[in-house]
Amino acid sequence: MTRATALVASLIAVTLITLAASPAYARKYHRYLQANAYQTQSHDERYPVREAARETRPTKAKRTTTVKGSGSFGYSSLVARARGYVGTNPTGWSSLWCGRFMAMIAPQAAARIHNPNMAREWANAGRRISGPQVGAIAVMTRGKTGGHVGVVTGVDADGDPIIISGNAGGNRVQEFAYPRSRVYAYVMP
Repeated sequence: MTRATALVASLIAVTLITLAASPAYARKYHRYLQANAYQTQSHDERYPVREAARETRPTKAKRTTTVKGSGSFGYSSLVARARGYVGTNPTGWSSLWCGRFMAMIAPQAAARIHNPNMAREWANAGRRISGPQVGAIAVMTRGKTGGHVGVVTGVDADGDPIIISGNAGGNRVQEFAYPRSRVYAYVMP
């Protein structure tokens, strides 16, 4: 190797090292690592649930009474999945994400409807039932044209359904007793 060739080779090596250390390259490499890490992480790793959130119980929900279906195993898993997110916002959305949250915890039911992000679409996500049952999906009105959706966890002493839903109580998953007059459809997924 001649002296000129060695000089060119060392200049190329210095250029590559400098390029690799540049902020632009670092940002690109960081994004690449984030994208690949995102693909290999499970949902629980991407959206960790704080232990305090699992132990939190709502203050607004009144004493629960037993309702039909509360002893069944099939639908209680939906309630358990919803309770795992109490106090968090697992979607990362800033508004109108109750339907998106339901799609996360009930993907089979979400597959049956056209747009699971729209709360009112959940009225068609399964078999309609006449009243609240634990594990049923409750579809509610919100204003004149809006909607809200959640999972029934019980009924309070006044007969109002207790529902876990996203985008409730400070942009997070919460469990509240809603007026039964707001619910226009109960659906078993």
